[in-house]
Amino acid sequence: MNGTPKALKISIGFFGRTNVGKSSIINLITNQGVSIVSEIPGTTTDMVSKSMELPPVGPVNLIDTPGLDDGSQLGEQRLKVSRQVISTVDLIVLITDCFRWTQYEEWVLSESKKYRTPVIIINNKTDLKPDVCDCKKTGRTTENQLNISCKELKDNESKRNSFINSLSGLISGIVHHEEKENLIFSDLIPGENKNVILVMPVDSEAPKGRLILPQVQTIREALDNNISAICVTPETFTRTLDSLSNPPALVITDSQAVKEIAEKTPDSITLTTFSILFSRLKGELKTLSAGAAELYCLKDNDKVLISEACTHHSTDEDIGRVKIPNLLRKFSGKNLKIEFAQGKDFYNVQQDDYRLIIHCGGCMITRKEFNSRLNYCTENNLHITNYGMAISVFQNVLERTLKLFPEALAEFKNRKENPGKNEY
Repeated sequence: MNGTPKALKISIGFFGRTNVGKSSIINLITNQGVSIVSEIPGTTTDMVSKSMELPPVGPVNLIDTPGLDDGSQLGEQRLKVSRQVISTVDLIVLITDCFRWTQYEEWVLSESKKYRTPVIIINNKTDLKPDVCDCKKTGRTTENQLNISCKELKDNESKRNSFINSLSGLISGIVHHEEKENLIFSDLIPGENKNVILVMPVDSEAPKGRLILPQVQTIREALDNNISAICVTPETFTRTLDSLSNPPALVITDSQAVKEIAEKTPDSITLTTFSILFSRLKGELKTLSAGAAELYCLKDNDKVLISEACTHHSTDEDIGRVKIPNLLRKFSGKNLKIEFAQGKDFYNVQQDDYRLIIHCGGCMITRKEFNSRLNYCTENNLHITNYGMAISVFQNVLERTLKLFPEALAEFKNRKENPGKNEY
């Protein structure tokens, strides 16, 4: 479990008013003192997260949030953070005590509907007033609810295990009901030809001794589906291709080598990029394709935001900070204002100022969080694409690498041929 990337874990956010027992419940589930527990309201002032293995669900990331009714000077900012968490988690666990159902619980349910996030309700403190311990008493009913007393569970191993089994059973049922099988490429391989070539450059950006996450996930999917994945660098691609008695069903290349590989790959062989495949896996491919067409419409003094989901130290070959800005200026020939955002700063910049957002592939965040960012842009009439698709535009090969996905290709062509449309 410890080797499972955060982006592949089920993210579960715990929400509730101050002192309803959020931190106590997380500590019960993990059997560790992950969150500070105190009678003083507002003890949890910032998000606290803990990764663990939760059978039968699998690897999960539990997120403890500040009290929704935090009356401190930072309360409004923490409520904003809670809203961001709701928009990105796979599941909400709403904690309430057995006495009150307030505007804060209503707010969580309203936000959950907005972001289509399933909810489990836990009614805590049944030891204090058991006659009103059911949400039905307040008119709030859901089959996904549990009634507990953290105080009683804390020192009773049998009751604690029973609670965890009940909760994990609910979570598993919801997750398996909500999820659909999201495949990277294996559904695109027809017939008996089960060979693919993966082109993976090795440069200063590649972690020494390791592969980047999209490459690992692609290779694993190949293994799971009895597909032979032949891994090469751009330098060994032609030699490998010529050595095969039968051409591969598909060539998947890193976007940074897409021009070279497109020139070396016969038109009879299907070619695409990791970026396009993960655009389909992570988010809405048509939205990102439409955003890529905006690269043809840039004018002098337009502002472009380059956004990275994770935080890392940049190098002289950094794709987001160095390579894409250089390619963008050369391709557009315009005097552009290019700015950068990392991590959660995506939500803090003045998005209305930007003509286009070029986002990273989002490999280190969950599909739900990446889609939350896409939805944010769509709702605010902002154009967005990603690093890899932008590079394919710069190299004039996006139409070829999008052929596998006719609807996305049509969206790209339509926007390219009809510039100036700002509505999604």
